[in-house]
Amino acid sequence: MGTAMKDRRNAAAERIDLASIINDVWHSTIRRWWLILATMVVVGGLFCLYPLKLYDPMYKSTATIAVNALETSTGMNQTERVATSLPYILQSDAMQQVIADNLKLDEIPGEIMTSRTGDTNMLTVEVTASDPKTSYAILCAILENYGDVSRPVLGEIDMTILENSGEPKTPFNRMDPKKAAAAGALAGLLIWLVIFAAHSALKRTIRSEEELKRYLNLKCLSDVPQVKVRKNAKAMFSGHSFFQEKIRTLRTRIERDHADTGASVYMVTSALAGEGKTTIAVNLALSLAGKGRSVVIVDMDLRKPSVLKTLKQHGKLQSDGDEKGIGEILAGEIRIDDALMNIGEGSLKYLPAGKIKTNVMRTVNDPGLEAVFKYLRTIAEYVIIDTPPSSQVSDAAALVKYADSGIFVIRQDYAPLEYIREGINILDDTGLPIAGCVLNQTVQGIMDIAYGYRNYGYGYGESDGAAVK
Repeated sequence: MGTAMKDRRNAAAERIDLASIINDVWHSTIRRWWLILATMVVVGGLFCLYPLKLYDPMYKSTATIAVNALETSTGMNQTERVATSLPYILQSDAMQQVIADNLKLDEIPGEIMTSRTGDTNMLTVEVTASDPKTSYAILCAILENYGDVSRPVLGEIDMTILENSGEPKTPFNRMDPKKAAAAGALAGLLIWLVIFAAHSALKRTIRSEEELKRYLNLKCLSDVPQVKVRKNAKAMFSGHSFFQEKIRTLRTRIERDHADTGASVYMVTSALAGEGKTTIAVNLALSLAGKGRSVVIVDMDLRKPSVLKTLKQHGKLQSDGDEKGIGEILAGEIRIDDALMNIGEGSLKYLPAGKIKTNVMRTVNDPGLEAVFKYLRTIAEYVIIDTPPSSQVSDAAALVKYADSGIFVIRQDYAPLEYIREGINILDDTGLPIAGCVLNQTVQGIMDIAYGYRNYGYGYGESDGAAVK
């Protein structure tokens, strides 16, 4: 079973999910807005200052003229021939030399452009130079000397000046620092957007329920939203209805699994630490107990027990932190009933980890632990076991023999896909049925807004708790 499921998951097509990439880019932009803003300011400044340093203003003088031939000849219309040929003559080397001599220079410090207006006899002469006086002087030299240069080729012609721009006052290539700065700021923003998009496309995590099904071929029991807790908040969380709704969804599906399979002992684990498995385990137990089910939650994360801390955060337990539990039971110091703690007024009991007095793996494999869970099955409809991350330590795989089913918690966009697969495959190889996954600490993306999904955002969680481990 384990090998077949492994092959199916590894064979899944890992195509790029555009919606997930857009959401990633959106969240990365929100989280790193200050860095993006700083980049936009720096690049905008460079775009503004660098061109200013290299900026070379250019001035343009123009004249529009009409040309007419004063001599006639057979064949081609002489005026049209003049209008067609004169632009080339005005840009010829001979004309260039005449203008240079006229200005008493070795060469013309500018550029001459001529163009004909359609099929008319009107020509436009444009002169560009780095100095406005030079630009206009070149234009005046052209208008004064065109006859001497063109006469050997075209004969006598009449040139009427229709429009003369005069000496230019401002450069035609005037730079706008504001536009340059805006272009630089946009470039700075685009740099980060490309970086975020590339990072999102290359990384492999679970970001949505659709990816969970595609890559892992497992059912999503619930997607639990992230809830931000104030640093100075009191022990008890205030209400967050959407979080509670998602926990109720998880509870309903576990109740259905319980009815369908007869499973009563559920171990809750994750691939890595920090994915919120303890919070999910505690909230599931609280929700089941709140519906009147008899529940025992057992802290079997013996290396780093955290159920007690989570219960205190929910205001469900007042304790001095010196609880006796699994360690003392296996050492023969106390009975199971003496270690069980009643939580609130409901039907929830808590069995602490206690102080482990031997090697953790020896404790996990202690024959007495099987008797503990056998007894717990007789006093509760549901036993929820909080276990260590399955891909980091071997404790979770060793605890499988005490459970009927597994719940795998995956924090959104957190653990690399290979670690998640490894953690699930470890459970698969033991033959433990997996009821499904919980996609934890989900946050709304810009694509959710675009499609009109409800905006839950951040809030403060309640006894059905904040999805923060």
